[in-house]
Amino acid sequence: MAVFDMAKYFTPHEGQKEPFYSDVDTIALKWARRGGKGRLACFKLLDEYYRLAETRTDRSLVPNFHAGIVVPTYKTGNQAWMEVLAFIPKEAVAQVQTDEKMIWLKPHGNCETALIEMRSADNEDSLQGWGLDFCWVTESQEITGTAYNKLVPALRSPGRAHKLLAEGIPPEMLDHWFNALFIRGEDPDIGNSFASRLTYLDNPMLTEEDHQEIEGLKDSMTIMEWERMWLAKDPDEGEAPMPIHNVLERAVDWNEQEPIPGHSHVIGLDLGKQISATVLTVWDESTTPMRLRYFRRMLRQDWNVVKAMVIAANETWNPRVIHQDGQGPGDPLFDDFRFAGLPVNAVPIQGDSRENMLTKLAVTMERKKISLPREDQIVREASAMRRVKTGAAGSGRPRWTVRTGYMDDTVFSMALGITDLTLRDGPVQPRKAAESYSWSIA
Repeated sequence: MAVFDMAKYFTPHEGQKEPFYSDVDTIALKWARRGGKGRLACFKLLDEYYRLAETRTDRSLVPNFHAGIVVPTYKTGNQAWMEVLAFIPKEAVAQVQTDEKMIWLKPHGNCETALIEMRSADNEDSLQGWGLDFCWVTESQEITGTAYNKLVPALRSPGRAHKLLAEGIPPEMLDHWFNALFIRGEDPDIGNSFASRLTYLDNPMLTEEDHQEIEGLKDSMTIMEWERMWLAKDPDEGEAPMPIHNVLERAVDWNEQEPIPGHSHVIGLDLGKQISATVLTVWDESTTPMRLRYFRRMLRQDWNVVKAMVIAANETWNPRVIHQDGQGPGDPLFDDFRFAGLPVNAVPIQGDSRENMLTKLAVTMERKKISLPREDQIVREASAMRRVKTGAAGSGRPRWTVRTGYMDDTVFSMALGITDLTLRDGPVQPRKAAESYSWSIA
């Protein structure tokens, strides 16, 4: 007899029912963010314990029941740990060892000892040497094939139940082990496996306000990335190119020398260092879409020549602001322009700011917020920019990189030029929570 009524704590929603009640050994869930996979996994683990404790006869196994939670890193796995502590009823818990990431469950049936423990996949050797009745792999898309292969023997240990629940969003690399596991679960001829895919729209616990917030996230990521995260849609390729061809057909009368009276202009300025080029782009922010009106690229030129070119562009276009790469006051190049009376604003290009500005440029292309000319250098550089997985075997976080042999100065000049461009399609609608908000997407 169970120590408590499971229905008192968990009732699966429609999308959770089939994996929760399934008795197959392997479950692969490509579920979107906020699809309910953490809650499902916690109570699936608990259900497996109580059912197995009623029938287990071999009491020589130590512990009698053993469940593992595998996370990409302890830092990223903190959410899973907090979910376990929150979801598992206190009346089922005998002891919590926080430092060791262990939870001992109260005895039940034929199981005197029952242990849940978390281990990190970035320490691959730690995934060996433990026999598991139930294994929950969270954020599977972030776990390498090498780490998964180290885990497999733990799911083959004699006397154990060998249950695996792997969940996450679709991996960016098509040859990822999680994709193979999912395909196996979709094949009815293989048997003993199950796979399902859920979007955030399939979770009935999310409110309309939640939906608006999630839709609003389209403003800060590419469509392919948003669909992968929130619709659990498989990416088309392992690489995501910058979608420049979305906006090329909208450009006309390229490289106009004179501003349109009454229009407001901004300049993006990527200054060349050593062998890289200096690129200046002039944008008309009075047009919809925002239009690139003028482009100048200078390679290996004396600083005085470059400075004269920038000052001349400032006099011609009278920009509201010049967004220049750099650190601001104290930077000799920035100070030169400021003392010359130019409306310069320094924008550092490094770390997360680099990734964010390139992602914003890609989003503006996807949503046709900008208009670009069919100029060879612009097309060449933007087409060579790719968002790819970094690190060993593509295990790291995705980053924008340029193909070998190509330059990226023009891309950064364009990204600087659209610094102030808003991506919102509608007015900001205040949320109940004062610290956050959402907006409508047309």
